[in-house]
Amino acid sequence: MDNWTRVSEFILLGLSEQPQQQEVLFGLSCSLYLIGCLGNMLTLLAIVSDPHLHSPMYFFLCNLSLLDICFTSTTIPKMLLNHLSGHTTISSSACLAQMYFFITFGAADSILLSAMAYDRYLAICCPLQYRTIMSVLRCALLVVVPWVLSNLISMVHTILMTRLSFCTNRIPHFFCDLNALIKLSCSDTQVNKMLVLVFGSSVVLVPFVCIMASYTLIAVAVWKVPSVRGKWKAFSTCVSHLCVVFLFYGTVIGVYFNPTSLHTTQRDMVATVMYTMVAPMLNPFIYSLRNRDLKSSLRKLLSRSRWKTMTFLHPVAELALSPPTSGAGSMQRANLSAVTEFLLIGFSDFPHLRLPFFLLFLLMYLFTLLGNLLIMATIGSERSLHTPMYLFLCALSISEILYTVAIIPRMLADLLSTHRPIAWAACASQMFFSFTFGFTHSFLLTVMGHDRYMAICHPLRYNVLMSPGVCVCLVAWSWAGGSVMGLVVTAAIFHLTFCGPNEVHHFACHVPPLLKLACGDNVSTVALGVGLVCITALLGCCLLILLSYASIVATILRIPSAEGRHKAFSTCVSHLTVVVVHYGFASVIYLKPKGPQSPEGDTLMGITYTVITPFLSPIIFSLRNKELKNAMQKTFLSKIYPEKI
Repeated sequence: MDNWTRVSEFILLGLSEQPQQQEVLFGLSCSLYLIGCLGNMLTLLAIVSDPHLHSPMYFFLCNLSLLDICFTSTTIPKMLLNHLSGHTTISSSACLAQMYFFITFGAADSILLSAMAYDRYLAICCPLQYRTIMSVLRCALLVVVPWVLSNLISMVHTILMTRLSFCTNRIPHFFCDLNALIKLSCSDTQVNKMLVLVFGSSVVLVPFVCIMASYTLIAVAVWKVPSVRGKWKAFSTCVSHLCVVFLFYGTVIGVYFNPTSLHTTQRDMVATVMYTMVAPMLNPFIYSLRNRDLKSSLRKLLSRSRWKTMTFLHPVAELALSPPTSGAGSMQRANLSAVTEFLLIGFSDFPHLRLPFFLLFLLMYLFTLLGNLLIMATIGSERSLHTPMYLFLCALSISEILYTVAIIPRMLADLLSTHRPIAWAACASQMFFSFTFGFTHSFLLTVMGHDRYMAICHPLRYNVLMSPGVCVCLVAWSWAGGSVMGLVVTAAIFHLTFCGPNEVHHFACHVPPLLKLACGDNVSTVALGVGLVCITALLGCCLLILLSYASIVATILRIPSAEGRHKAFSTCVSHLTVVVVHYGFASVIYLKPKGPQSPEGDTLMGITYTVITPFLSPIIFSLRNKELKNAMQKTFLSKIYPEKI
């Protein structure tokens, strides 16, 4: 594919080319981004910490806040980094990746807003059937579907974009916008433009029409309420969502669905800023100011000073789709299972070590986040690292951050608490995301092994075989494969019946301890099926990596000079070390022989792959990779000690 060879990088012109305006726009963009992230995080925290908000409406709002954070983080940090570094270039592969995630999170945001309107329709028009219709599984499905559809749509746009040729590399925007890239192409873009309209209609106009239909039925139902107070009470639950809908769809339709003759760069830029910066920043304020329940929950939350509020670091795992109950009340949801919440025993068997464990794991968690963020920032800012190997490393760092976020914050909060319940839906969410990011990590390691094989065994065709489009597809398929694995395992486990007791002898919702709590005739079948799926995936990835390195070793041995052999193998050392650590710990967990096992031993063994492996990965990659280490020193030490560089 030689279509991207004409332009290897693009220049983002930003919001303005005038120096006197750039400082003002930088401060404004930074403020909007920080306020938006803080507001959405507070919304997540308020919903997680207040049991009264554990309902479908707030479950969707929690996911919307998470999407808003991801949506803004796709574009604004890069724009701020460009201003600070003075470099406005972005490599073609990074541009494709930014466009992919921008479309993914934007489309998911749109579809999720329609799911929230459907929820309001059922709550107002069908109140007696609401809890039956909006079951836990249906709520989870309404959240998963937007993510899956948006990823598929984004993948199609990204693949088609790789087929275009670009004769100029100046993008009149602050990010890699789909329309802006199409305008730069000197190829035939009719298919791309047609799909923008087709997919745009499917993820913008169709959800918008569904929302309007829902609110039409809601208005009819509210009008039939006899009292004015009853009308206002019913409609007040919709006001905040309706404001967000008009703010989001008004600006999106203004950018993508206006006649071409009305499009101007400045007008499109202003509208884009509205839905990429202003709308995500205003959403938490609209919901908190127009929603009495959320506002009172935020007040209670901000008045607390106990460590228990640290659970905001793990919003997804703590989300419950219905208020958690205990005792006899927790045995009533027979349509799902006899147990509606679990108790994570965790480190209860080590009462004297809980505080040391907390401090140790907190430091390791923060170091893991810092290490991976440094790797990502270094790769993003250093143009010499804009290669497939470092693109995969960047994706690996993202998966490690998300994997640790799915487990460790909840574990840290439980180490400081004596009461450690986790709702049924929250447990399922934690299992889904931990398996998704865990298997994504394994698939990415396999892809990185394939990349090293191509670089060493086929060096002359490497740039052709590992083109930006191929690299993006490999990363996308790794994420898609991880999501499928997470969905399969979670669906299989949580279709079982849990009759009690509800004590999980682990610090997270892990498969083996949950299987011990399940009852029914199909438990052994599910356990066998889940075990085979996990082992097959792990062994398959491991086998592919071994085959890649077998070919690499055979090629290296044919190199005549010792220096040449060392130089070729040095590019593989860090990846090979991480592979050994990752699969070594994973094999100990999943391939250990059956026998007498203690819950304490399983808990401590779980630390190896949830805390230690992610902690070691950035250290290995930064210390064992000379290019990355030099780039880190050049990027960060030069800003602290410029005279020493």
